[in-house]
Amino acid sequence: MIYRLFNINKPIVLSILPLICIIFWIPSLYNENKVGLLDSYSLFEFLDQMPEIMVQVLSIFIILSTAIVLSYTINKSELFSKNQYLPALIYTIIMCAANNFHALNSIILGNFLISLAISILFRIYRQVPCKNLMFKSASLILLASIFYYPFLIFFPLPWIVLSIIRPFNTKEWLMPIVSLALIIFYLILINTINPTFLDINIKLNTNSKLTPFDYTLTLKIVYGLLMAGCFFSLLMLLKLNAKSTNRFRKLSLLLFSVFFIFIVLSVLSFYYINLSTLLILAAIPVSLLLPFILIHLRKKWLSEIYLSTLFLLVLFDLYFN
Repeated sequence: MIYRLFNINKPIVLSILPLICIIFWIPSLYNENKVGLLDSYSLFEFLDQMPEIMVQVLSIFIILSTAIVLSYTINKSELFSKNQYLPALIYTIIMCAANNFHALNSIILGNFLISLAISILFRIYRQVPCKNLMFKSASLILLASIFYYPFLIFFPLPWIVLSIIRPFNTKEWLMPIVSLALIIFYLILINTINPTFLDINIKLNTNSKLTPFDYTLTLKIVYGLLMAGCFFSLLMLLKLNAKSTNRFRKLSLLLFSVFFIFIVLSVLSFYYINLSTLLILAAIPVSLLLPFILIHLRKKWLSEIYLSTLFLLVLFDLYFN
């Protein structure tokens, strides 16, 4: 039912996402162990005065916005023969899976900016000049790094995309450097006006600690299903590459690059920042990859069982664990 619903070629299905998100977040209202992981600069001090429910609504809005951006990115590419809204559903499920992160956290904000950067990079074509796109994508990655500094590992991505899609052009390759210089200039300027702006204050609830929490058995099964789905999706993508257009192959390489960078980012975050953020950090590449195996499976009932199982397992974990 879930697979068939979100596999139809009608944007109206996106209107169901807010309801799904709210259903997933209801138990977190009574959970005292949420990780309010916002690297808060003075710019965000107003959040302290906002009711928690308002902050959660803002978090849900950002998650839904990111989900829509991911579906828009896929639909404007040449990776599928018709519009797909599965990426939006998968991203929403993953981001809501662990109620420990049901708060306005830096990764939610960073993911939104990274998704915009990826969407811009998907618009780069071989024949069309892309200095503006390079500047915008690099700027968004740097802004995401302000919220969650490990996202800085994405900074080489615009150059990777250029090397895949376009011949060398000096001005285009210099755009990320221009963006970096501009961001640094404005940060220095703002910090001169407000010296406390760059003072990071990691806000946590009283019962939260900067230590990995233990995932429940249900979430471990969800992890396993997502990892298996990604593995078979990568195999499917390789198979499709053999009989696809040149544009499709280049976009596939872009997806591989995004997936690899996110894996490195997740591992670094897990081992060096000491937070179990793997699930929400992997949300973007997983939501972009999983539709390949779900769409191209000959037995569609398997896709339905897979997606429905993920949905029900997350729902069960949030309400009964």
